[in-house]
Amino acid sequence: MMRERLRMLCTRLTLLVVITVFCIPVPTVSASSKGGTETYTIKKVDSSGKMKPAYYSTAWKFQFPKEWEIAATVVDKKRNMIIAMYAVKSKENELFSSTKNKEYGLASYDLTTGERVWKISLSGLFEGDFSTYTYMDELEIQHNGEIIITGYITREVQKMSETGDSYFQSETIGDAILTVQSATGKITRKIVTPVLENNDFTVKGPWLLSDGRLMTASSLDFDANKTLLRYYDSSGKLIKSVERNGHLAHFGNGEYVYIVKYEHDFNKLTVTVRDEVGKVLRNYTYNREQGKLKKNQVENAWKAEFLPDGKFVVSANIYKNTKEQPLLFKRISVFSKHGKRLWMHNVAASDSDQDSLYYTIIGGRLYVMNYKASTLAEIHNGKMLKPVKLGTGPLSEGMTILGEGMFYTQKRSHLDSKQNKDYYYVGAVKPIRNILQVTVPDHTRLVWADSTQVLLFNYTNNQMTLLRVK
Repeated sequence: MMRERLRMLCTRLTLLVVITVFCIPVPTVSASSKGGTETYTIKKVDSSGKMKPAYYSTAWKFQFPKEWEIAATVVDKKRNMIIAMYAVKSKENELFSSTKNKEYGLASYDLTTGERVWKISLSGLFEGDFSTYTYMDELEIQHNGEIIITGYITREVQKMSETGDSYFQSETIGDAILTVQSATGKITRKIVTPVLENNDFTVKGPWLLSDGRLMTASSLDFDANKTLLRYYDSSGKLIKSVERNGHLAHFGNGEYVYIVKYEHDFNKLTVTVRDEVGKVLRNYTYNREQGKLKKNQVENAWKAEFLPDGKFVVSANIYKNTKEQPLLFKRISVFSKHGKRLWMHNVAASDSDQDSLYYTIIGGRLYVMNYKASTLAEIHNGKMLKPVKLGTGPLSEGMTILGEGMFYTQKRSHLDSKQNKDYYYVGAVKPIRNILQVTVPDHTRLVWADSTQVLLFNYTNNQMTLLRVK
């Protein structure tokens, strides 16, 4: 199972100089138009399913303060606001580190006008230096309007070397959680927890429960096979802490899925599903690796994901059992919430396709993405439906889910390209279909879109621009 990738940004207190943001409306332009140094081209799917040039207008554009490094952005589901997380580097320490000593904050802007609604600093809230794990597409607005920001707290401790020289070393003193109300910018919770052991089998959360409580999970000790659950009220006060046997592998719809036993080199897993009070709802055992292989084939299961209805999906790679171990195909095995295998699906692959084929979950459904062929196909009851072509060339790895079944992908960049352009493809599922193709200068990236609006960020001059598609 893949380890959790922690993308960390560090912070140190600093004074932020606030710069007034001006929003500039721009009139309607053609499908391919150049204004100043910017050139955008937008195509839209017509009634026949073909991409045709589309007119657009610039609703507004503004520049963030030049000191800001934009770490993440999110647009709310009602399309009323855009919230940006920013970092400001501490000038007195900039010679010592390019990643540490930053102040972090959030700023909200009206999506219709581009005007700033509120701004808050996330520094100085804890005793010590706060660093955030929240980055890029991890910034989300929860069902109650809150934004959850996770991170950790460090402090500089003076130590003595064996030669008697004094030096300072950064030590982590706790994990931290902040919650911010997106409508007002009010900080609603400031939570600090001890740093506990983490592993590949325990998910940490946090989760916002339906009644407004916040829950976290931590592994007490891998060998002890126990999970500590903490519950907090709407103000961040600890309500209760509960120990459970097993490692929490998934939480959803009020059900806690614990792995309570590992056998056969972590391949055979015994699972207990409980409710909040600890009542056992069901037990089952399953194998991560499914076998059904031909001679000289070996299976390597590496990830398990859960669907909203309780089913879970195990991903595996199948290799030829030789010294080189070339990749033969990729596999997913789908299980019911009771641990019964429902079906498997294999897709042929080679070593060159290893990073090009990828199973993904969008809106509770399973899909296979082929980045090399630039296609997306749904997997239904073990059968792959007709792939849909998303772009004109190989796509970069990764897909950004925009919510409500929409997504965007990006054409793979080539180092020897002389066009200095990036191509984005905006689409939707249920059914899979193309919506927009957006071409921008290579110093600009698409951060959000729907069928009629495109939000762009120019990271050379810190400019945000909203385009409305006709």
